[in-house]
Amino acid sequence: MRWDDLSSILSIDLALNSPSPLALPSEPPPRVSQPSSESRQQPRVILARLASRLSIMSVAHPTASAAATEAAFFAANLGTPEWITSLFALFGLDVPVWFTPLLTFIAFLAPIPILILFRSRSRPRQTHIPPYRERVVILGASSGVGKELALRYAERGCRQLLLVARRADELERVRAECDVIRLKGEEWEMSDEAPGYKERGSLKTLSLAADCSKAEQVDKIKQTVLDAFGGLDTVHLLFGLSALRPVLGIADIDPIRKGSPSLQNGSLASSQEPEYASLAGLEAVRLAANRINEVNVTATALCATALLPILQLTSSAPSFVLLSSVAALVPAPTRALYGSSKAAQLLFFQSLALEAQSHAQSTRRLRNEAASNQTMGSKKRAAVSFLAILPGTIKTDFRSSAVDGDPTSAGAFDASHPSQGEKGAKDVLLPKEVADLTILKTDQYATGEVALPSKYKHSRLARALVPGLLGRLAHKKYGY
Repeated sequence: MRWDDLSSILSIDLALNSPSPLALPSEPPPRVSQPSSESRQQPRVILARLASRLSIMSVAHPTASAAATEAAFFAANLGTPEWITSLFALFGLDVPVWFTPLLTFIAFLAPIPILILFRSRSRPRQTHIPPYRERVVILGASSGVGKELALRYAERGCRQLLLVARRADELERVRAECDVIRLKGEEWEMSDEAPGYKERGSLKTLSLAADCSKAEQVDKIKQTVLDAFGGLDTVHLLFGLSALRPVLGIADIDPIRKGSPSLQNGSLASSQEPEYASLAGLEAVRLAANRINEVNVTATALCATALLPILQLTSSAPSFVLLSSVAALVPAPTRALYGSSKAAQLLFFQSLALEAQSHAQSTRRLRNEAASNQTMGSKKRAAVSFLAILPGTIKTDFRSSAVDGDPTSAGAFDASHPSQGEKGAKDVLLPKEVADLTILKTDQYATGEVALPSKYKHSRLARALVPGLLGRLAHKKYGY
């Protein structure tokens, strides 16, 4: 604000016979290199008094500068720190009228990045269920991401951990490793709430070899959970089978990739290249499709049916986590069987989440009605957090589970796999990073879908907007 502006405003004020408490010199005071404290405060006092007479001045002089009015308000109410005034005075400058509001705005925004970072790394679920009291079941824990999840839970002191997989030998090795890691991480002498304090060394990670596509073995998993833990807080479902070949390749009539390992182990192999599917080829497709859906879809339905009620009835903050795949979102050549089974599994999981949501709301309503009628109501069912992790290629031995032949043959090409060199390795995820992110999202009550790497996050939208582009990328990745 200029000194002439103040003089003109005060002149109008005097003309209205409104005695002014201000006495301004006819000329502005000389500027000095280091003004005294009293002289530095004088403009602020003048602006404060001007702000108190704002209504009179606005009537007498409606064309008065709006900037002058705002400056008076900020100077009178916010003020400028002494060190800033002194800093400007060193260069022979006045503090701009906009500087104080700008400084306030910056000070207000400064904590926001810190709050965002804190929110992204916070784990609110741990306040309800401490890690050493969490009851966890990992389905498919013998290798890959399942194994890394088991080790991470053991590392943070989980003492009620059940590992389930088909391969008993590998599962036992993972269980023993979990016990070693858990014992190293426990602080026996610090608190009587530390894991296993009262029964030092007696608690062990449980393991159960089971085929989750068999109803009787899933029932055994359910009973083990109830007998050993009395309830359940977290379920991680990671098991599954893969399929790596085009459908016509399974039937041995693929015009691009010749020969099917599923048909080349007997009299079916020949030098001829048939154009139409034989009975044996159709049977090979039927067996592959039935087997992959039996595990990826049917087994998922069995485990969810057995374990979901335990989550709802025994946990204060239950969580159900599914390791799915980006293949469930984006169609790709050579992955017709695998992608369709994962898409069916994901849709089942998401539909089950809506059903569980209705369970929680319904029991809440019935309990309220029972309370008003003074009768016994249904047992409360907690709202379950359903989370689906959708990774791309992970560096594991998952390809060995292919239902359509040897995964190391040329017919199972995948440009993103580490075996294809640096070009493929850049997009490959490590089991540990997937496991760490899965536990973090679980601790944050995350729901819905989380795609990895982040470039797949908007794959649904990209498929709707530019379907041709995704198709070309899929052809390039799988070489088909």
